[in-house]
Amino acid sequence: MAPARRVVTGLAATVVAAGLAALAWYLWSQGLQRADQLGSALGLVVAVAALLVTALGVWQARPPRRDGPVPPGGQASASGRGNIVVNGDGNWIGSTPPAPPSRWPLVVLAVVLLVVAAAGAGYVVYRQRGVPVAVDVLVNPTVDVDDTIGGAVVPVPIGEVGDLSGGAVDLGTALHDYAARTGGADTDRTMLRLTLQGRTDAPVALTVGVRVVERHPVQEGTQLYIGPTGGGDVIPRDVRVDLDAPQLAPRYFVREQEVAAPLVLTLVKGESEVVDLRVSAAKALYHWVAELHLVVDGERSTIRIDDGGHPFRTSGRGGGPRYRFDSTTWTVMATP
Repeated sequence: MAPARRVVTGLAATVVAAGLAALAWYLWSQGLQRADQLGSALGLVVAVAALLVTALGVWQARPPRRDGPVPPGGQASASGRGNIVVNGDGNWIGSTPPAPPSRWPLVVLAVVLLVVAAAGAGYVVYRQRGVPVAVDVLVNPTVDVDDTIGGAVVPVPIGEVGDLSGGAVDLGTALHDYAARTGGADTDRTMLRLTLQGRTDAPVALTVGVRVVERHPVQEGTQLYIGPTGGGDVIPRDVRVDLDAPQLAPRYFVREQEVAAPLVLTLVKGESEVVDLRVSAAKALYHWVAELHLVVDGERSTIRIDDGGHPFRTSGRGGGPRYRFDSTTWTVMATP
């Protein structure tokens, strides 16, 4: 293989490997349930199309098949590796370039990639159509519940925490994200504000399941809280789960009155309903995930809710120092 062709082939292989790695990372980190379904399908098609273009470009870059002329006074002898040219006395006087390998393996590869792209796009679109409700999740929005809300515990001294308000849409969510990045956890409770948007005009029956993945002692560290901001939205429906209970039995409430499961939501196509999921802990640190079980027109589907591909972390209060964020600074609430 000529040096230039080796370089082209190496670059093509690198592009193929990088494309496959990037696609695998995206789907793993986002998940088909959390990623935009149509976007995932289009991304899959575009990625495979790019790989095809690269492969076909290498194909076109190959020189055309040449058997080469036979010098005057010589005769060609087929050897399978080009033509060896000899004279009438049988002495070697030259050779012609060997024939390139067959292109059929590359054609077969291109067809296989197209089939994989079509199958992947079809699967993602099928999953998109199969889930009758789109769900948007906001973690620990700052609401006016009590004087210490949006709590988190982090293994970081207060001097390294800094100001979390810069550009944050919601301070409670910003605190949750900071705790997740630093190996901390929510304290007392984690609240998920679920915005469900209907894709059909049929009523939706909703039940919630919470599954504990790991259980550890209460996490110690610096305890951080966001003070009340007032004017919190009143959400008429919420589901409450106590992680310390022997049985993780969700309790369903409508306007603070406990009701039997399931919650029935009348979702018109394109309209939304909001349900709060409040998961509390006092005795341990829990890693957990939630599942929304939906029944629409007799068809069942399940949507997994996690923290960006990882379990949520909720802990009871430890004995570390407590601070509250007031506008721009952290002030001491209590020390052990």
